[in-house]
Amino acid sequence: MFLPLAVWAAVKRRHFAAPAGLLLGVCLQVFTALTKPRFSGASPTDAADPWSVVLGFGLLPIGSIWHADSRTLASNIVMFGAWSSVIPALLLLGLLAYTLITGRSGLKIAAAGAFAASALCWTASVVLSGNTMFTYAMYTEADWATGFGYIRYAAAPAMFLLVLLPLALAAAQERGHIGRGTATAVAGMFVAFLLVSYFPATTVRQLGPEWAAGVGAARSACENDPNLTAAPASTAPAAWKFAQVQIPCQELRTP
Repeated sequence: MFLPLAVWAAVKRRHFAAPAGLLLGVCLQVFTALTKPRFSGASPTDAADPWSVVLGFGLLPIGSIWHADSRTLASNIVMFGAWSSVIPALLLLGLLAYTLITGRSGLKIAAAGAFAASALCWTASVVLSGNTMFTYAMYTEADWATGFGYIRYAAAPAMFLLVLLPLALAAAQERGHIGRGTATAVAGMFVAFLLVSYFPATTVRQLGPEWAAGVGAARSACENDPNLTAAPASTAPAAWKFAQVQIPCQELRTP
């Protein structure tokens, strides 16, 4: 998504180091994706239906800005239905529409680009992943209660959406709809809202198992059995498909 900016930096500014590094990284990503496929067999291309992709965009990239805790969002959906996620979506769409209507051309392009980048990033991640956890349109009440959670795929799309607020404030200030002080106050309140919502943060990994304890158990196993070549160490989160890592005993035994 930053390749157009890199091309602009190289052509207009004659800066080549950062664009070259970005291009190298993209090439390595593509090479890795082609040589190390995500699935050993055929990928489940029908895992997420189009409505689930759209619903997921409102729930995760948009919903995670409004509700930092996924359990709060899931509980609201169980109690009030999916309408509880409509309010933050309408607010962001309102910011986008306001900038597109009142902003100068630069702000309009930035707003449209940010929203398109967010939607594209989320859609590509979900479709290419092929994981059945993204079938939000088919979730039952039990799924919302136990199976719903935020994932890293929502982070970058949410960051693109956050750009809409300062762009809308810039458009409002240029139009004279608000003053500089008001724009600064609104931006400050938004930052405060994010800080209050996101700290302290919680992750699925903080409940363990702890890596140090797993390594200690693996070391004991290797030292107690001279014939053992490797020992497992548990990794977090506990329910992850890669629940253990095999560590060679030669790395664990005391010399």
